[in-house]
Amino acid sequence: MKYNIFTLLILLFIAKNVKSQNSNCPSNIDFENGNLSSWQCFIGTTTTSGTSNLINLTPSAPIMGRHEIVDASSGNDALGNFPKLCPYGGQYSVKLGNNLSGAQAEGISYTFQIPASADTFSLTYYYAVVFQDPNHISYQQPRFFVTAYDVLTGNLINCASYNYVSNGSIPGFAISPVNSLVLYKDWTPASIDFTGLAGRMVRLEFKTADCTISGHFGYAYVD
Repeated sequence: MKYNIFTLLILLFIAKNVKSQNSNCPSNIDFENGNLSSWQCFIGTTTTSGTSNLINLTPSAPIMGRHEIVDASSGNDALGNFPKLCPYGGQYSVKLGNNLSGAQAEGISYTFQIPASADTFSLTYYYAVVFQDPNHISYQQPRFFVTAYDVLTGNLINCASYNYVSNGSIPGFAISPVNSLVLYKDWTPASIDFTGLAGRMVRLEFKTADCTISGHFGYAYVD
């Protein structure tokens, strides 16, 4: 295929522009270093207080089986049969939690500064989840929790608090082909809007939790 000089200049401009945009991304926020550098990891337990679900976490080093980097060689999830590696992302995703019970909870968080020149700024993440559905009361069920907040004020960012709970009536979930007591949701996009926060420090958090009664698991994949 032949290109004239004008077309080549346009392609060069696009390539430089894409490279510039990517260079503004916070370091390893997409796990493309193949590890959890720049992320903070947590482990803990989940309980209830009255009718509220509580995820109690303390900082930890990354723990295999609870904070796990996956790639193309990781294959498919054993219960949902979807790829562990996000098909819409890069070379790596992260698996948070496992298929063990015990009221376990896990978390990862990332703190970064919105570019001072960014009038509009958003972050798109992909997630997939696998939950046992023991049909407990909602606040006792396994879950995947996503939130983002302003570090200075502690305020949630544009209502960015998402609580995905195992429930057969939630759209997008399917029954596992190998275990009818397990629900899964294949890779799905979601976005958080950071508009109006230029120059501010923000914190992004992903958490998983088993059921609070200790007998059923929940885990998730993130990219």
